[in-house]
Amino acid sequence: PWNAGDTVVVRADDPDHPAAKPYAPSATFEEEIYRFREPLDDERVVLSLDTEATPKKAPAPPGMTDVPIAWYREHGEGRVFYTSLGTPDDFKDEN
Repeated sequence: PWNAGDTVVVRADDPDHPAAKPYAPSATFEEEIYRFREPLDDERVVLSLDTEATPKKAPAPPGMTDVPIAWYREHGEGRVFYTSLGTPDDFKDEN
């Protein structure tokens, strides 16, 4: 229901996470949204598509109410972070 260049609204599910702070509580992007499997129990969603605020060009698949687009999980003594959002410029720190 969302294609390349569509205007979408992203919600910060974990607004204190460093990757979400610039976009909290929400932000608008021109973006293509990819749908993934539901997060695993050990994955914490950081950002997701706000399906209520984002227009659809087609009906969402049945049962799709949450569309995670960034998450992380603990791995050994570190963390793994994934996002399907944006371009490198969206995450560039000018400071």
